[in-house]
Amino acid sequence: MTNTNPTSVGSMRFTQTGGAYEYTSSQLLQFFSMRFAGDFSHGQRMSIYGFMAVRDEVDQLRNYIFNRPREHAQEITVDSPDLLLTPPTRGISAPHDVVVEYNLKVKGNGCDDTKHDEEFIDGCFMFREDSGCDTALRKVRLFGSVGPLDIRFVTMKWAVEATVEVNVKRAMPGCSLSMVAASTCGYEEEITLYDSSAPCPAPMEPKDGSSGSSSSVTAVAHAVVAVEVGCYLKLLFEIGTDDARKSSHELLFTAQRHGSDKGTVVGRMFKVEAKVTWSTMGLPFLPIFDSNKRGLLGDPDGPCLMW
Repeated sequence: MTNTNPTSVGSMRFTQTGGAYEYTSSQLLQFFSMRFAGDFSHGQRMSIYGFMAVRDEVDQLRNYIFNRPREHAQEITVDSPDLLLTPPTRGISAPHDVVVEYNLKVKGNGCDDTKHDEEFIDGCFMFREDSGCDTALRKVRLFGSVGPLDIRFVTMKWAVEATVEVNVKRAMPGCSLSMVAASTCGYEEEITLYDSSAPCPAPMEPKDGSSGSSSSVTAVAHAVVAVEVGCYLKLLFEIGTDDARKSSHELLFTAQRHGSDKGTVVGRMFKVEAKVTWSTMGLPFLPIFDSNKRGLLGDPDGPCLMW
């Protein structure tokens, strides 16, 4: 793991109808959440920075699921102990072993000098999925110097990439998009794609030279979610107003191996558009396997823990 470069392989590589029929769905890993499960001995809040990344068979380089520099450390509290995940650059291929690598630190309170920072967790673990059909949500607990960190994820056996883009096309003054989340394959736990209330949220970016909150602003530019073929991807939107009123809306998409889908949420004071682009990971289609029967695909020692 001496090569610390990020993965150079992006998503949406096999989206066209012509070639996509030559490829099939495959086993992908989907992360749902990272939550600090210890006591806040540093007070009522901590600021966390560093990275967590996954290395898979595609290129064995870092595919980040959390990545924050010190100057943009995320603050967690007793009431909000979750670290906001970074959407991976592409799907995480998991027919073979994957390595989860991490180095997280706690920023020293009121200090600009890193010598006052404290190590949270540092290391890696290797995940090896068996050949069964267990798709239960898994929890791995990592223990660090300031307390444990719980990571929740699932292995999807017959999945594709869903690359999500969300644009705010219209928002009247006093009205804004406050949250975008995804729900996949019937799992109750949601995947947060955008949260305006989170400390240091990803900023919404104007498109086509526009500015402000009234014309084509990108809330989610490139968020990759794994979805089982034939299952639904639910996008959830929360619209907030200056007087603290909130309304919830959702769009449903059915996963497929290629192509794209669009949906729109329209209200009196807002309009939000979503686009989902579907792609496989490029696994060749083998006629011997009947996708309707979901037959099983054929399927290093080191310093990492095994799960």
